[in-house]
Amino acid sequence: MLNTKAFFERKVAELEYKDCVIEKVIKLSGDEFGHFSKNLLKDYDFIKDNASLMHASDGKTHCLLVTGEGSDYGVLVNSEGSGYARYSAMLPNVDSFLAANRYPALTELNEKLVETVELIAKMAVELRESGSGLTRSFIPTKILENEYSLDVFSESILSSTFIEMLSSFDGVDGVEVDSGELVVYWEPNHFLPASLDADHTPRPLSPLEEVLQAAKIDNPTLGEVFDLTKILIDGEDFRVERAKAILSSGLASVSDVPALIEFMDEDNLLRFDIIPASDEAELGRYWFHRNPNLVPEDIALKDYGRYCVENEKGVFTKWGYVYEREKAEQPTAGLSDPGNKDKGYTSVLQAIGENKTSPKKNKTSPKKPKLNPPGKDKTKGKQNKGGDAL
Repeated sequence: MLNTKAFFERKVAELEYKDCVIEKVIKLSGDEFGHFSKNLLKDYDFIKDNASLMHASDGKTHCLLVTGEGSDYGVLVNSEGSGYARYSAMLPNVDSFLAANRYPALTELNEKLVETVELIAKMAVELRESGSGLTRSFIPTKILENEYSLDVFSESILSSTFIEMLSSFDGVDGVEVDSGELVVYWEPNHFLPASLDADHTPRPLSPLEEVLQAAKIDNPTLGEVFDLTKILIDGEDFRVERAKAILSSGLASVSDVPALIEFMDEDNLLRFDIIPASDEAELGRYWFHRNPNLVPEDIALKDYGRYCVENEKGVFTKWGYVYEREKAEQPTAGLSDPGNKDKGYTSVLQAIGENKTSPKKNKTSPKKPKLNPPGKDKTKGKQNKGGDAL
């Protein structure tokens, strides 16, 4: 639960705001600020004395920030030449705001600490162990020392702040430093032994577990888990989903975690297309809706989907249909079509070109319509990149 102060208005259709330039900070005593905040339309000497600083120009409001001892909010004031707060706005969490602007390095340190805590916490999720009624994660402190120059054995403000932040992470029950290891204790029901939840149903795999499973990599080292966790945290969700689909299709393979990290580079992932289709009929329907000119008339969408699969050497996965773009741009002339052998056809092209009602009696074979793979538009002759689903 988070606490702050805010000013609410009823039934506001659109939030309106203005860029502000705080020309000066006025700090009052607690009593003075309390009186001022409840009597904004009265004249005040500190407003009159700084009237020249307050005005609106170039789309920005130049104003004073009035704060008080012991107050967790401030008041922005633009008097427009008068001695009272003609225009005012509340600024919550004023002390944090002022500290962040006064000490930029503090903001950078905070961002770095948040990044480190989230990374270590997510790695701890992957390294958890259960036994004796406890669920714990053991992380060598050398990782923190080598990666972030953070000595958790010291009693510095930085180290104690890191420990407190990690202790506040969702599901963490406590943190200890013991014998060169950072020990993270999890709340009793946050994880259960054997990856089971309270209903005894399998716990969903984490993104790291899913990627390793798709890559068929078992028992990665602690350092490899750390490196891969950084990639998964820093990378966008689409990279994780795309990697799982491609690796599970078998169209690409990796031998170890370093190769997996290299494979998850965006340029490598974009060599493949992933289409929301679970079978040949859905695939044919997808391309028909994307561009009807791709699909010849009088051909079943399932037949066209089968042609695409054979032409592109694509694979259906639970994440969709996966194929490699470069291979799809090289159409094949004679594709085997086992499903039409009983009709006397040996390829999709022949099946489309023949008169299907009486293929063997048709002596003057009509002109065969040209079958266009998804990589090309038959009317324009231009490359059609297709659409990414992920």
